[in-house]
Amino acid sequence: MTLAFRSISKRFGGIRALEDVSFEVAPAEVHAVVGANGAGKSTLLKILTGVVPPDSGEILLDGRPVRISSPRAAHELGIGLVPQETTLCENLSVAENVHLGRHAWLRPAAIEADARARLREVGLDVDPSLPVSRLSVGRKQLVQIVRALVFEPKVLALDEPTASLSEGEVEHLFRILRHLKASGVTLFFVSHRLREIQSIADRASVLRDGRYVATVPARETPREELVRHMAGREVAVERGASAARAEEALSATGLSGEGFRDVSFSVRKGEVLGLFGLVGAGRTELARALFGIDPARSGEIRAAGAPVRIRSPQDAIAAGIGLVPEDRKLQGLVLSMRIAPNVSLASLGRLSRLGAISAGRERAMVDGFIERLRIRCSGPDQPVSELSGGNQQKVVLAKWLDTRPRVLILDEPTKGVDVAAKAEIQAIVRKLAGEGTAVVLISSELEEVRQMADRILVFRAGRVSGEVPGEGAADANLMGLAT
Repeated sequence: MTLAFRSISKRFGGIRALEDVSFEVAPAEVHAVVGANGAGKSTLLKILTGVVPPDSGEILLDGRPVRISSPRAAHELGIGLVPQETTLCENLSVAENVHLGRHAWLRPAAIEADARARLREVGLDVDPSLPVSRLSVGRKQLVQIVRALVFEPKVLALDEPTASLSEGEVEHLFRILRHLKASGVTLFFVSHRLREIQSIADRASVLRDGRYVATVPARETPREELVRHMAGREVAVERGASAARAEEALSATGLSGEGFRDVSFSVRKGEVLGLFGLVGAGRTELARALFGIDPARSGEIRAAGAPVRIRSPQDAIAAGIGLVPEDRKLQGLVLSMRIAPNVSLASLGRLSRLGAISAGRERAMVDGFIERLRIRCSGPDQPVSELSGGNQQKVVLAKWLDTRPRVLILDEPTKGVDVAAKAEIQAIVRKLAGEGTAVVLISSELEEVRQMADRILVFRAGRVSGEVPGEGAADANLMGLAT
């Protein structure tokens, strides 16, 4: 099915999301859409799938203008969406989520049997009767992909579908996408990972600041040229040289808890310690224990050399630990609030006098982070729900930077972040390490963990399977330890 956008424009209040965007997607092609945070990629996908209406312009399918007034209307036209953030019903089972809105007349046993077969097609071996709330973020994303395929779409839009997947799961997903392409499905693919785009896409269309820039052959176009189109300037991404200092900032001995066992490690001031592994290897579970969300069942934690009991996030903050969580919308932000209170949420004591928050001090602090992190917004009073995914991530980062932590745990900090913003975040991390902050970096991207970490701990099945130096670490070695 041919897909065409004609002069699509969309504004949210005073923010221009899209302006006069026009380009075409060929039948049965994998077409990537790339651009910086706030470029309009997700908005374009939401318009295509009926989540939001355009202010002007039209969409054509096989040369025929269509009106996509709702997600149901999109399904009826053969358009499916795999969104960037999980939109599953946490209280329902995996099977019920897979068949939500379809096959309501089937018996539960039949629904579970069908869901089990579909889950196996994407390499996800989970019990379909389990509540979705018990799955990791990566597994939830795979369930979303399965749910989209249930409707047998002719056009499938995928918004950052690999952000929560391991390297092996990405390759498995790409095999599925190639199979869908061979069967005639048109694939509309958004990703910030240029290596993935050049691996899977036929062509790539670039958006910048809500405007269409160019459509180029994905495999033949040099990565540097794509970045120039996206950023409108040269962007350099270099590995930092944060030298580890002698004094220990945080350590764990024999730590065990939900999803991990007998984990021992230490991270020193000024050091970036990378945690690498496949989805479900136990890295996020360890981070949650260190921050007191799901306290460890046994073992010892030391902060600045002294034993500490971390039974809650308040205990962790008191020990000088901050956490940028994996799922920014569910765990990192209060979406109903403005940018300013989201940033100040972890620093209320310092910003308050006699129980009242100083609006002036809060405003000055938030304005500083908006400028420092280049958060694209209309100001501190804009609702955080209106920001792009990457700018939301910067708000979460700002919240914890304002606490001035001695140890900062970053769980997939650049997930859903474009190349330019990723370089900015990585530069911030290197600057923090240079100032003496100990950083624990959890990442599923081999390139990122090699580039950023002084040392890398590799996790497999809830245990540390090995430790390697960050600089010069071989992909084959890391993946071997992870699998």
